[in-house]
Amino acid sequence: GINKDETVIIPTGIDMTRFEEENIDFNKLQSLKEKYSLVGKKVYLFVGRLAKEKNIPLIIKAYASAFSSDDNKRLLIVGGGPILPDLKKEVEKNNIQDKVIFTDMIDWKEIPYYYRLGDFLINASVTETQGLTYIEALASKVPVIAQKDPCIEDVIIDKKNSFVFDGEIELVEKLKESSMLGDLNQIKENAYITSRDYTKEQFALKVEKLYRDAIEEYSKK
Repeated sequence: GINKDETVIIPTGIDMTRFEEENIDFNKLQSLKEKYSLVGKKVYLFVGRLAKEKNIPLIIKAYASAFSSDDNKRLLIVGGGPILPDLKKEVEKNNIQDKVIFTDMIDWKEIPYYYRLGDFLINASVTETQGLTYIEALASKVPVIAQKDPCIEDVIIDKKNSFVFDGEIELVEKLKESSMLGDLNQIKENAYITSRDYTKEQFALKVEKLYRDAIEEYSKK
């Protein structure tokens, strides 16, 4: 019985300050690249809790299909969770132990650095409600390779600010396609521009407008 025309959706606002380039210590970033042996590599990234609903085995299998014989690529899985042992077994099963790095749980204050280790963020989940990791990646100018999902249609726009796939076969294709792209500057810039709609400042303005509109409507009655 809810009238959709009278419903307003306001996404959660994110404090983007810590993702801004001027707040990144590039010496520290370089040290992390050296720590994980990522210097000179193209890095595909997962950031989040390692849980069943995130569909991470699909990412591992698709990555193996696309890049098992390519030593210039790495899959960096950032986060901890209950299925970490199972994911390590999945990596062994696909014989890509030398190409996949698990960081385990990382302090949230350090996460902006881990986004910037990646060239692309991959997410195969279909249980996201807002996809905050997508927005954090875009704010870091990291394009996303995301499972098609109605809830992120306004955030992830295929071939404009990121890439969209539907299922394992398409993910393999998108991984290969992304690896052959040369200049990503426009896509990265579009990613950053998209993230500006989800700042805490925009959230405050949208909430204020909603209250003002509601007051105005009530006053008419």
